[in-house]
Amino acid sequence: MLDSSAIIALARINMVGIIEVLGMEVIVPQAVYEEVVVKGHDRPGSRELEELVRQGRVKVLMPRDRALVEALHDPLGMGESEAIALASSVAAR
Repeated sequence: MLDSSAIIALARINMVGIIEVLGMEVIVPQAVYEEVVVKGHDRPGSRELEELVRQGRVKVLMPRDRALVEALHDPLGMGESEAIALASSVAAR
């Protein structure tokens, strides 16, 4: 699970390719995709994340537990809230 800060930081140091090298499933919440690719168009990480999603190397998911997302959103950003909600649903499997 990656949030926008991790993607942007990797892009700034030209290390987004490490995501492919890890060889594991990488998921970003919908809010992170929106923040990095849509709102952050032409900023670090935007093109890289868009390409990884297009190639199927990164999955974009929307958390089902919207109540948890909303409860976390007050102290956290939407991307971080969705990442925690997605992580908790994956851990519960």
